[in-house]
Amino acid sequence: MNLMMHKFLLTGCSGGGKSTLIEALAGRGITTVPEPGRRVIAAAQAAGSDALPWQNLSAFLADALELAHADLARLKDTAAPVVFDRGVLDAAVALRHHCGTPLDHSFRGAFPYASCVFVAPDWPDLFQVDAERRHSLQDAQAEYRRLLTAIRELRLEPVFLPRTTVADRVSFVMNTIRSRS
Repeated sequence: MNLMMHKFLLTGCSGGGKSTLIEALAGRGITTVPEPGRRVIAAAQAAGSDALPWQNLSAFLADALELAHADLARLKDTAAPVVFDRGVLDAAVALRHHCGTPLDHSFRGAFPYASCVFVAPDWPDLFQVDAERRHSLQDAQAEYRRLLTAIRELRLEPVFLPRTTVADRVSFVMNTIRSRS
């Protein structure tokens, strides 16, 4: 059995409802992994580190990539579906854009998730700046376009989340996972 086929990535536009969806999926019994970037920010702030996207972007991205790989390693033998909120792809795309790091270098081998990638489209009505998301909607949309470019380059199958209620998005994701497992 190829366990990678049960590791689903949720990516897309910042402020597109990914974290809310992850929480709702977890509430329905799906194994989920929260966004590495937000965890890196929380840890850096608690430690007084400058590994924050607005202070030391390179250190932040390196830490986010390491955490994404650690998440995958921790769950490598899990046969049940797992949904990752962002992950290696997101860090790899940012590292390529900001540091010139090739995608395959960040992957450390093959793409580590199922080829079906859930994508949250930009949703300006949901976008909010907060203590961990300090960038603008325009910056988020530029990041979103870079993610879509990488998804096309990698010949992955983007599965765009509908702009609908959280409950409907949960049903959409669960039905898609069932059809692919």
